[in-house]
Amino acid sequence: MDDDHVSDEQVRRLGLGPLDGSGWRNLVHHLLFGCPICRERAEPFLRALLHPEPPDTSELSDPDLDAAYEAAIDRALDRVRPYARRRFPFGLPKSELPPGLSGPPLVEALLAKSFAARYKNPCEMWRFATYAQLAARTFDESQATPEAADLRARAFGELANACRVNDDFTGAERAFDQARRHFERGTRDPALEARILELRASYLNDRRLFGEACDLLLRVERIRRETGDRHLAARAIVLRGIYTLYDEDPQSARELLARGLRDLDRERDPELHHSTRQNYIRALLDCGEPLRAAHELLSSGLGEAFADSPLNLAKLRWLEGQIYAALGKHALAEGALEAAREAFHRHGQGFNGSLVGLDLAALWLEQGRTRDVMDLAQEITEIFARLGVSAEVERAIRYVYVACELNVATVGKIRYVKRFLERAERDPYLAFVYPESAAG
Repeated sequence: MDDDHVSDEQVRRLGLGPLDGSGWRNLVHHLLFGCPICRERAEPFLRALLHPEPPDTSELSDPDLDAAYEAAIDRALDRVRPYARRRFPFGLPKSELPPGLSGPPLVEALLAKSFAARYKNPCEMWRFATYAQLAARTFDESQATPEAADLRARAFGELANACRVNDDFTGAERAFDQARRHFERGTRDPALEARILELRASYLNDRRLFGEACDLLLRVERIRRETGDRHLAARAIVLRGIYTLYDEDPQSARELLARGLRDLDRERDPELHHSTRQNYIRALLDCGEPLRAAHELLSSGLGEAFADSPLNLAKLRWLEGQIYAALGKHALAEGALEAAREAFHRHGQGFNGSLVGLDLAALWLEQGRTRDVMDLAQEITEIFARLGVSAEVERAIRYVYVACELNVATVGKIRYVKRFLERAERDPYLAFVYPESAAG
């Protein structure tokens, strides 16, 4: 197998002869988890694996050839099934799906399971999306219709999104390519196109290509309006607002988020409504309006809405702490930030917990607590070492410690480091530049 694809010889040998142990494992892993292009080339084998049926031997007159063919198929399946089931259990858990499903209804059920897991369990989201696209790709010839191509496009689009959520950008790009191919073979349904474009915009956002992401969302908004779906058009506006906020243009983001909130159907997607409200409050704070942000937060009901979602609640406490800090209420700010930081660490979110720590560091530096800031910087350094972050991220945190040690640290410089870390989370190749010119 070369760096990108399996060879024709390896595909041919899937059912004909053994590979060495590591070669076989690498090949199976590549086909099951990696490359949709190679999976397509090996589809006859995968169909046999997912839907094993006796081979059609009606044209074989030689009993010896017949026996040899069946033996080859049996040998291939026996060889791959133990590994495949260990790493990717094709036997779907019966308790997780309605009984008796097959074909398109099975794909729909798997996509629904993947979508339901999107906020709670990224690995489950990916698992069910992978099941869905494999099930969609193994329809028999009688199901090779434009509608089946639409379903495959949907499955690959959702798989691409699940890959993105799990930080597999290479897998996401390949799945998006497949989604586009199947979309062009299908009915070209505008709603499906809008969904795939919206998912790709999320991918571009994660790659910090904010302008390209917003351009796609303008197309999505237009399609949604043409199809009469006001709520999904508003969703596209909201996403533009969020990505614009990430691009550090809070004024434009505030306007977009306010527009989106007016047209969102809260009953249809309460989670989207809540996250939009939270991002709107964030935009107000970033626009230098902490008092208005505080009023919006108090009237939002987000604390109750997030009561059963500990990570969302931690993000809300983080925002609350930042608002208190901007209003000069240091004790309230410290309490909220400490609570958010502890919650992130308790739920395995060490990077977010460290970002909250930098907000605490800025608060403490304003109060002259330089020694506390140095201790916190050392603690964050140890957390980052365990997380395996880039050398540039480690260098940024080391800068905070040294600046305090040399008595040249400022609140502006700590915030500069925090902004770098937020960018570096999405761009691991970003280089840290010392903030000697940062305002303090």
